[in-house]
Amino acid sequence: MNQFTYITTPGQYTQSIATAGIHVFYFHNISGELVFDIAHAEAKVYLFGLFTGEKAEKYVVKTVQHHTVPGGYSELLIKGVFDGRSSLDYSGLIRIERNCNGSHAYQKNQNLILSPQARVTSEPNLEILSPDVFCTHGSTTGTVNKESIHYMMTRGLQESNAKKLIVEGFVEDLRSRVKVLVPEFVSLQ
Repeated sequence: MNQFTYITTPGQYTQSIATAGIHVFYFHNISGELVFDIAHAEAKVYLFGLFTGEKAEKYVVKTVQHHTVPGGYSELLIKGVFDGRSSLDYSGLIRIERNCNGSHAYQKNQNLILSPQARVTSEPNLEILSPDVFCTHGSTTGTVNKESIHYMMTRGLQESNAKKLIVEGFVEDLRSRVKVLVPEFVSLQ
């Protein structure tokens, strides 16, 4: 059975995962520091964050995936869609302590900018103190592809509907990943 936690309170959040199994965490439009200590070799930790900025909303988020035992697994995916003068300042850290060989950690931040005034700063970081681990991290930020909108318009969609469809697909990618792990997630949206 999977354990699911919906983080709704902004600010400092710290969770130690000291049991085997799948642990899923989800947060939406909150600022703060989220620290996850992976403290069991058979723990699989999935972290999902979604940001939908409009007007002048500003989010400041730091995540830490801290591996303290060998063999743990963590995967983070944060997606953001920003319009108006909204912004995201994101800093993510994967830290794997000494003697934590066999650990696997992933960190990805993807953002879609809908307005020239919207802004995203994304800083993924790794601190790896063990020699035999698997870690990746990355960040992408871009605008809606004009060729994709043009293609959809040639198929009969209006520009605003084409843009909306692209944004919905971008967000649905994250939601579908959560739904695979937590089928009851559908009712929480």
